[in-house]
Amino acid sequence: MINVAVLGAKGRMGAEVVKAVNSDPGMSLIAALDLGDSLNQLLGSGTHVVVDFTTPDSVMANLDFLINNGINVVVGTTGFDDKKLAIIDGLCTANPSVGVLIAPNFAIGAVLMMEFAAKAARYFESGSTEHSNFHSHFCFYNKRAGNNGASFNVAVACQSCQITQPHMLLC
Repeated sequence: MINVAVLGAKGRMGAEVVKAVNSDPGMSLIAALDLGDSLNQLLGSGTHVVVDFTTPDSVMANLDFLINNGINVVVGTTGFDDKKLAIIDGLCTANPSVGVLIAPNFAIGAVLMMEFAAKAARYFESGSTEHSNFHSHFCFYNKRAGNNGASFNVAVACQSCQITQPHMLLC
């Protein structure tokens, strides 16, 4: 049995994760937390993994707490830059037994779009008008999170003409 806690449980994606965990006989929902709930209730709860679908404003504090308390985490929240990823890498290095997966997007369509964009970018000159048009037509903007992880990964793939996925961090 995998004991799961969900952060951002009242949001659209968090609520879906709660439903998925509740419907899987191999998983047990330990906690469904949202804004204002204390992460301290996860301590001693037997939680094996936390799924974080919160906001860019709160995710770093969540990760600091979870990693430093030995709790594995899967993050679906967007808004990571190189500075934040370096902080997370440092936390992972200091806590090598903790697993962290930060995914830019969980939707198969978005993941395929990133892959196809990287392949198509090879046929455009880097920094060209075609590149800018490609990015603006195939990326999307989220009012809450700004350019989301999928959008950023498409831009990076287009710029470097290779799949680099800077928002995918696994430690």
